[in-house]
Amino acid sequence: MANDVSWLHAFVLVALLRFCLCQDGMRLNISLPDYVDLYKPMDYAVIGQQKCGTSTLWNVMTRSPFIKWVSKKKETFYFQGPAGKTLCDHDVAGYQALVAVQRDTFGNQRVRYRTANGDFVLYEVPYDQLRVGDWSTSHLSCLCCPLSLKSLNPKMKLIVVLRDPIQRFISRFHEQQSSRSLPYNRMVRDRTLP
Repeated sequence: MANDVSWLHAFVLVALLRFCLCQDGMRLNISLPDYVDLYKPMDYAVIGQQKCGTSTLWNVMTRSPFIKWVSKKKETFYFQGPAGKTLCDHDVAGYQALVAVQRDTFGNQRVRYRTANGDFVLYEVPYDQLRVGDWSTSHLSCLCCPLSLKSLNPKMKLIVVLRDPIQRFISRFHEQQSSRSLPYNRMVRDRTLP
């Protein structure tokens, strides 16, 4: 019940915001069932560390017109504060509003989608079939982020991406060596692994 309350609070806050906007002359062209689907909580969260394959999974999953994420960028780092400090109680209603923006932008639209063989197919993407989620490497190292995400939606799917730590270190080392713009490039550029 407590988990439903956080979703309900976010729903009521957004509903009040929409009501206030309508009073200022804006009109909503949306039915009540669509309105409920538009403001439902996030469906999934992908949590993992850097160099574990989250980008590959993101590239594959987001090819579907039915899969969207909370931000314009892959990772929002929404619950991460300065110097890696977590903000797990950070403006949950605002976070839910990001989800609603994606549902409003991409829901109930016809979308051209390229299939594996290169053909284009036209899909209708209803609000209730659009899946919106979050991707962030900071969620795994945070003790409270998975619980905070799950409290937004008890039925949320948490997808955890892991990798052998040695292989992850080697991949990160080579990434830092390959680009002068990365923060540890100077430290590793002339080094080799034993």
